[in-house]
Amino acid sequence: MHDETKTVNALPQVSTLKLSPGQRATGRLTTLPLNQRPSGQAQSDLAGDIFFEMYASSPSRLEEPPGERATNRALLDWVRETHGWEQSRASTVGNLPAAMTASAFMFDHLSNDETIQEALKKQEEAEEASQEAKRQQTAANALSGRSRTGDPEMQAAARAAQQAADKANASAQAAAQAAQQMVEDMKEKPLQHAKMAAAARGAATEAKDAAEAAAGWGMGPGSLIQQDPKVAQEFLKNNRGRIAQIARLAGRMRGFALQAKRDKAPTGIVPKKAGLTQDLTRVFPTELALLRPDAPAMLRAQKMAEFAEVGVLGYRPEGDAEKRGPFVAAVDVSPSMHGGRDLVAKAVALGVAQTAAQDGRPYILFAFASDKDTMTMVTSEDNWNKHIAWASNSQSGGTDFDLALKTTINHLTELGRQGHNADALFISDGEAGVSEATKAEWEGFTADTGARLFYVPVGRSWYDDIETMADKVVNLADLDEATGADLSSQVGRWF
Repeated sequence: MHDETKTVNALPQVSTLKLSPGQRATGRLTTLPLNQRPSGQAQSDLAGDIFFEMYASSPSRLEEPPGERATNRALLDWVRETHGWEQSRASTVGNLPAAMTASAFMFDHLSNDETIQEALKKQEEAEEASQEAKRQQTAANALSGRSRTGDPEMQAAARAAQQAADKANASAQAAAQAAQQMVEDMKEKPLQHAKMAAAARGAATEAKDAAEAAAGWGMGPGSLIQQDPKVAQEFLKNNRGRIAQIARLAGRMRGFALQAKRDKAPTGIVPKKAGLTQDLTRVFPTELALLRPDAPAMLRAQKMAEFAEVGVLGYRPEGDAEKRGPFVAAVDVSPSMHGGRDLVAKAVALGVAQTAAQDGRPYILFAFASDKDTMTMVTSEDNWNKHIAWASNSQSGGTDFDLALKTTINHLTELGRQGHNADALFISDGEAGVSEATKAEWEGFTADTGARLFYVPVGRSWYDDIETMADKVVNLADLDEATGADLSSQVGRWF
């Protein structure tokens, strides 16, 4: 939980942006978790402006920013000139967790840089001078009203008060201009410019990690997390340690799987075999000619009757396969998989599961060792807190492929369509064989349902039983984050 003294409301009191009513409502409900407490309201407003610059799709800037916030505007304009700024916005626009994380990172950089801090302090001095000028102007206005009675002493006091107010106002303007000039001078220094660019790149990295982690919690574009600040803040509070690592990995694997699925090149319409069809887009040209209005009346009537009753000759495209059915992933969590392999394996399963979910495919993910009673699972009906909790659990025991395969058959049968056109993903580094009875059961199940098996052996094994049963095998020497990303791409493409 963040220290309350280091959080600020995302809605600036004095902003350099034109904020819509909806944005103001979001800002009032959102608090930014900072690592350093702002030294004043001007710095708090800077954090809020950074947030809306990152979160809004098209942030609208005031043509003339308030004088007491000119330094904030100058710093933001400087940041926007860096390449890393657009990289960060690629992840933050419309994504509350990413925008909150990246804006906090950027604010911490600005408030920790000694040279920038001097400009921010000068801006605070300008604001204090501006407040003092307003107070003196109020006093001068009051005396001016009273001087209308014609009292010479009162008139002299009113003139003196107005002079003091003018002087205070000039002092405030000079301080604001000095602060803004400090920023302009910094921009001309290569070292300062490099530090600002590095901060923007760092914010981009933070934003990308937060966006991936949010995706790992099932919080992608269009989900509740995009509109509800309270949900975003709860996400950030829970996004710690091992859970954060799994969420980030799962989101990353989801991205690779979905991208590979999108990039799968369509083959177009390739005739596979002839047959009767009532789909006019698949009727052979010679048959279609007899259905045209200008065809001989008798032949057309005969062909129309055939078309209505049983269909006419046409083709079935090769790419016209039936929609894939349910999906099950079995992840080996025996002790030899611990130490990182199990995290990546579960992240791959989570990422691929979300790919299946986008196609409306029900799924079950389960972790197995050799004890049926300790087997854990999560389904497409569960929320993403349960998914991450499943992934963060560990087990002990050996590796039992007979148990895992039988469980897979049971799950696929339970998921609907009786496992028809189902897919199963196995990830294991286990030294285990498969009994002849289990082989026969799997072969019978796949023959009846068209189910497929994707097997990922991590490391080499003396046993090749399950490899010979699999429709596709991807051998890995080890399973780290990089190979996990490649594996997600391959499974996504296979889907």
